Amino acid sequence: MRTVWIGWPLLLLCVGCSSHGHPHEHDHEHDHAHDHPAEAGHHEHGDGHAQGGDHATVSHSFADAELWAARFEDPERDAWQRPDEVLAALELPADGKLVDIGSATGYFPVRFAKAMPQGVVYGVDLEPTLVNYLNLRARREGLPNLVSLVCTADDPCVPE
Repeated sequence: MRTVWIGWPLLLLCVGCSSHGHPHEHDHEHDHAHDHPAEAGHHEHGDGHAQGGDHATVSHSFADAELWAARFEDPERDAWQRPDEVLAALELPADGKLVDIGSATGYFPVRFAKAMPQGVVYGVDLEPTLVNYLNLRARREGLPNLVSLVCTADDPCVPE
């Protein structure tokens, strides 16, 4: 069984795929709008804008996992995230092990678990509410090979 680590490689791929196509400087406030619905939620979250201010480290409350699931699992996200292309590029083994660090509500981990039916997918996240949400989602969607775990910033708590 081959172990696949998802985190930095996927992050780099996702950041590369998430370009907004317009240059701009950022201070903490956002006073410009985006025309494409998929960019609206994406842009507010700060992806790809680590050049300064508090924007890159702004904290969010993840207490309402359903709210975040609606945002993270929005079908519009597929346009810029291109999950089918990501899965194809990873060439996941059906019986492998995969760790998704920062798994949130399961946008990628659910896809990974479906692509690796004889394997196991670990979704790890800092947020207990998101971990609970993903575990419930895995049960609801019949994915016994998907397990979500709470980790810390210092320890990704990767099993095995």
